Amino acid sequence: RHTEALGLYASAIPSYQRIGNVNGIAESYHNTAIALRKLQRLDAAEDHERRAAEYARQVSNDRLVALTLVGRAEISLMRGDAALAEATATRAARDLATVGDPARQADAIRLTGVARLVMGQVGAARTALDQAVTLAAQHNSTLIEAESRWARAQVALALEDRTAALDDAQRAATMFRQLDAPIEFAAVTAWAAQHSLPVT
Repeated sequence: RHTEALGLYASAIPSYQRIGNVNGIAESYHNTAIALRKLQRLDAAEDHERRAAEYARQVSNDRLVALTLVGRAEISLMRGDAALAEATATRAARDLATVGDPARQADAIRLTGVARLVMGQVGAARTALDQAVTLAAQHNSTLIEAESRWARAQVALALEDRTAALDDAQRAATMFRQLDAPIEFAAVTAWAAQHSLPVT
């Protein structure tokens, strides 16, 4: 319920300002950016990620600064700028490794792989997505593992490995169902049906 979330974050920011909680302001701007991105309001989302990074730097929250880079990489992908998305996601992955957040690091690596796939760098995309799947699984991040597997299924299909594509797509669909993520589940199964992969 992204529109409802926007209203709640809009109320949270002035509350954090009144009590001088800069970290709370930064997190609220970042979470607002996520909701705006889901609503396809990309310019506003990017502006909120920039503001989040500014506040996060004030309190030396390096993890949150790195997360704003992940958000901006997502936005670049949605705008069709895969090269910028790859560069931003690669930097985010490095920074998240430094601050010790392997689950979010896996997400940044996933974005790197997706960007490489868009640019036709299929082998490099597979390498990144193998790493993302492994890292997400090791740290019990089911959502990021599911998203990484779905991306890796698309890479496998590009490599004409239908067996691997079916395996990853089915596992991703199962995980999305378990997470009660109907939009993602529907997207995976629709993609699989389009390519005659019997995912359920």
